[in-house]
Amino acid sequence: MTRPIEKVSEVNLGFEWTEYQDEAFHKATERYIIIPAGRQSGKTLGAVQYLIERCLQEENLFCLWVDVSYSQIMDLYENYFKKILMGLPTKLWKWKASSPPNLEFPVGKNIIRFRSADNPDTIVGSFYKVVILNEAGIQLLDHPTVWGQAVSKTLLKYSDHKVFFIGTPRGTIGKDGKENVYFSLYKKGNPNNPEYDKDYRAFQFSSYANNFLQKENIKLLEADPTITPLTQRQELYGEFVDNTKSVIFRPEWFQTTTSLPPVTEQYKRFITLDTAYSEKTSADESACCMWIKTTDGRYYLVDCWHDRLEFPRLLAKVRYTLQNFSADYMVVEDIGSGKSLVQNLRAELTKQKINVVSWDPKGPEASFLGKNDKTSRATAITGYLDRLMLYVYKAPWNFEYIGQHVVFPFGNHDDMVDCTTMALQWGQMNNPTKCTKNIFQMALPISQSLKPYKQHYMKAYSMPLNERLRGFN
Repeated sequence: MTRPIEKVSEVNLGFEWTEYQDEAFHKATERYIIIPAGRQSGKTLGAVQYLIERCLQEENLFCLWVDVSYSQIMDLYENYFKKILMGLPTKLWKWKASSPPNLEFPVGKNIIRFRSADNPDTIVGSFYKVVILNEAGIQLLDHPTVWGQAVSKTLLKYSDHKVFFIGTPRGTIGKDGKENVYFSLYKKGNPNNPEYDKDYRAFQFSSYANNFLQKENIKLLEADPTITPLTQRQELYGEFVDNTKSVIFRPEWFQTTTSLPPVTEQYKRFITLDTAYSEKTSADESACCMWIKTTDGRYYLVDCWHDRLEFPRLLAKVRYTLQNFSADYMVVEDIGSGKSLVQNLRAELTKQKINVVSWDPKGPEASFLGKNDKTSRATAITGYLDRLMLYVYKAPWNFEYIGQHVVFPFGNHDDMVDCTTMALQWGQMNNPTKCTKNIFQMALPISQSLKPYKQHYMKAYSMPLNERLRGFN
């Protein structure tokens, strides 16, 4: 029911809609709208405007906004909702920055509840008429059950509910080796797909669909030689890239083990650290991996953590790590907060006889075939991994660590991948006599390079991806 005093036309929202926003948020009549789109295409702004518009027109409207994390929700409010709401009469809305936060529209008794995908227990228990899954590409990759086991249960009360899945895609296969949930939903909304469901509608928009962006800036990204064509298809054109064929790392290369090599076989114990600047969800995470390298060139990943940490907390966590893992070396990426970290640690760790190594990912030691981008550095170590010389100590963090490699370079984070490439590239430079030479060459024929592992190798490669991943979660 429309209220006579707070119609959208009377409060003068002044919303501007691109053609695709209008089609997806106003004209589409299906209950489930899937919008894989390129970066800065206007998908999130369209969802924000749609919710505010409905909350000012209707009564007793219960809405749910699910995002990647609570820090992302706070950023969303500051950068999107608040900028619009500050231009409206204060009697029309009320922001409650509680945990979890809510946005209320008192006149019509409408509410938007904000929940985090990394805490699905807070999602269930209420019923909603409108649901937005923001950054669905990231959410449904990291939390594939959040839709089926949490969000879908909140829709049972209203037969005319509406759900929007919006976000940049993250490949066709998830970290668990199964089909990416976002891709499955997209296929349901595509009338040309055998799995089409008339209740679903799929859109696909590129960054060029945003009339308010400078097209020259998008073209500069397309011309960037460090961005691969596949990444451009995903990040700029909103396409689901088939990552079963284009990913770099194979899951069978990461062999889990419950035992570590005896001390007599340990050549080096070292830590690799990839750092990031901030705690913002949009930023990458810092990652730390603890390694043992043996005299015959095998690598054992003993432990691993990753988190968004500002510098003081990062420094504290690194110190705690060093207290619990006896290392000879700490290799720190010489970028961003890594520079400050090296300066802070060198003096105190010298007394403990721990060498702090500053690693330049853009330096000649890290290059592969003359290139220094992330993909090239990752490709540089595949020949070594293909020889099945990396072992991962079996622990709960295995799924995230192996999963991040399996979806690289199409995942939302690659901090642990950076730690792995750093470990193996630096380890090659500091090889003991017995280590395999030319470890960064591409895999030799099986008869030459994989004789001890031929049976395992052939069995693993003949299995489908989801079977290869079984046991890693």
